[in-house]
Amino acid sequence: MLLGGNMSDVQSTFVQVLVQMEEFSNVLSASGLYKTKAWGMEEGTPDFINQAVIVSTPLKPETLLRRFQTIELDFGRFRKNGDKYESRTIDIDIIFFDDYILRSEILTIPHPRMQERNFVLVPLAEIAGNWVHPVLLKSVKQLLADSPDSLAVDRL
Repeated sequence: MLLGGNMSDVQSTFVQVLVQMEEFSNVLSASGLYKTKAWGMEEGTPDFINQAVIVSTPLKPETLLRRFQTIELDFGRFRKNGDKYESRTIDIDIIFFDDYILRSEILTIPHPRMQERNFVLVPLAEIAGNWVHPVLLKSVKQLLADSPDSLAVDRL
């Protein structure tokens, strides 16, 4: 999964989010923190911080998503209708779930645009570089090498 945020004390929020996740999952690995310019947002928007995390959980993917959304609400994340990107205290995205391929009304796994976003691929490559995308059949490292995204991703 990928944690992201650009409002408030993001690093502190990430620590608190991981503590809450321990209630229903086991955190196996976490990347360093990475800073990226706000992707798809207007000039002057605060930079985002992202962190990739691998967890094990007995939950099914859609149940896990609902738990993540509850945590987001606990930290002040409110989603507006529409396709516009917005600043946020926390965003928790399921990037992949083992080798599952899932397309439902509420969730698509693997994340449908992960291969287009360096802010996802760079932290993910740190902890799961050899994981192979079950649809594209390329490793995370290969996806990063082929990424069309030119946005810089800097480790904090």
